[in-house]
Amino acid sequence: MGPDITAELADEALKMALARRNNPRGYVHHSDHGSQYVSLLPSKTMREHGVRPSMGSISSPWDNAAMESLMGIVKSKCVHART
Repeated sequence: MGPDITAELADEALKMALARRNNPRGYVHHSDHGSQYVSLLPSKTMREHGVRPSMGSISSPWDNAAMESLMGIVKSKCVHART
């Protein structure tokens, strides 16, 4: 966690997730078009580990509606500890 969403922070989170997987080859990393995700740093890490990047269409909430819904539940139950 950090005070700002930077490419370095996104890359470190990606590396932590990859370290917890036995064989991440073939995985897909889905994100929005935020500058921290399109940066060369996380892109290089994904390439090195055989992870395919995936991004939704710009200004299209339907591309990742299911994932946004899931993350909303995770945040409310785990991060913000609301019932």
